[in-house]
Amino acid sequence: MITNEELERWQALCDAATPGPWSWDGLDLVGGQEPNKSVIPRVAPDAYGEWYANWAKDDVRFVATARDAMPALIAEVRRLRGQQAQIQAVLRDRDDANPFATIQAILDDNEEVPHD
Repeated sequence: MITNEELERWQALCDAATPGPWSWDGLDLVGGQEPNKSVIPRVAPDAYGEWYANWAKDDVRFVATARDAMPALIAEVRRLRGQQAQIQAVLRDRDDANPFATIQAILDDNEEVPHD
């Protein structure tokens, strides 16, 4: 399960990064308030043949964190959707003598719902 600390850290990274939407133009990651503004431009050689990149550190941290955050967020959404489906099934089941206890048991179960 995603902790509140992880959510807070990810939120801070989002807040610090260049505002979106971002897109890929085939060469650079572009976005922000200015059209065609490079958020993370390609690495290119300078006049002396030295390779360099002029990346905003907050944007780079955001992209690097997204690699781990996205799978965790996807898993969390799947877990919550599975939990929601279980609760909806309980609410449709007129034969459940104590639907509130059943729903509470579902909510108390922190195991991830399997997904395909």
